[in-house]
Amino acid sequence: MDFEDKVQSQEDYGDWYASTWTGDLLFVIHKYLRVSVNSHVSFNGVGQETSSWIITDYDIVNQFMLSPNVYQVKVYMDYLHSWLNIFNPLQNLSDEKSILYKNLTFQAIRFSLLIQGQGNIAEDTHTVTKTANTCLVLKFDEPQKRERIYKLLKVLRNMFHILINKKIGISKIVLNADKSWDAKSQSLRKKDERENWILNQSFLPDNMDDKVSRPSLLFKDIKNDFGKIIQGFLDDVKLQSLVSTYLTIEHFDIPLDTSIVTLLSGVETYYNNLKYSDGKRVKSAKKKLTMFIKLEPHAQNIINHISSNIDVSVESLITKLQDSRDYFVHGVKEEKFTSETDLVPYLFKFERLYQRILCDLITLKVEKNNE
Repeated sequence: MDFEDKVQSQEDYGDWYASTWTGDLLFVIHKYLRVSVNSHVSFNGVGQETSSWIITDYDIVNQFMLSPNVYQVKVYMDYLHSWLNIFNPLQNLSDEKSILYKNLTFQAIRFSLLIQGQGNIAEDTHTVTKTANTCLVLKFDEPQKRERIYKLLKVLRNMFHILINKKIGISKIVLNADKSWDAKSQSLRKKDERENWILNQSFLPDNMDDKVSRPSLLFKDIKNDFGKIIQGFLDDVKLQSLVSTYLTIEHFDIPLDTSIVTLLSGVETYYNNLKYSDGKRVKSAKKKLTMFIKLEPHAQNIINHISSNIDVSVESLITKLQDSRDYFVHGVKEEKFTSETDLVPYLFKFERLYQRILCDLITLKVEKNNE
């Protein structure tokens, strides 16, 4: 509360409940922050106050007072339908088999993941329009808190970003399910527990065309191992952190010097337990960077594929990045630093190589060498 004993945020009052004038839409507002209050006084009138609020977490529901726990999540992500490429509008989706991955775990959360196709038909006098979409349905063995659910969804989103190599946002989250139909009595009951959960996300792209043209990795090529790939990524906390570090650079406009420092710091953290054969810990940042790039057997080809006005070898890339990082962080090796402009092609090549190595690690194409 403020000094006038007025609500400032959800910490003061908890959830708020609202509806449209007609009552067709109901809202449960979980997180909000008052940003301004204005007083309006008219001549011979009564003074009134209006306030402005920022809402960062709310649900659109069909009924109030639902359970705070989550037993099912249906999530839609950008580019997922196009990349999976397993459902199309001409199919009878009711006859198509969904793809189910059972017995997955994430930080003691046990769940199954279903890749499900959805179709829609819109008709008017002269046309019939069929559309198809793909979503992920997560069903949990035990009800979970929202915070843990969102953490899991972000990890999955980050994984798909690397696999698809597109800036992916979570476009829609639907919690729980519609249990209105009572099969026993063959009647409807008021038990639609779905919640369209809308919240400020860590990343949501401005534009999305929903097309994945000529992807370097096709889902059909990893489909048989996809369950193992998902579980492997959910188990590998260090790889999750490394991916998150890379996506920090991918998602946001970050200066070149910060980008280089961030990417190399991610590699150092990934190899913080790396030891020599005699048991001594590897401390050399350059050695760790070399180990990371060695994970990609075609590193030189990837570097050459990105055109620039300079020839860059794997060795010169490692040396240039490490010397630049030392200059930015410690102010040393100044004689080896020319300008940030000269570093642009090195950073572009390194980012492409970084993504390919992350993709290889996630898809289990290479053995981890960080221990």
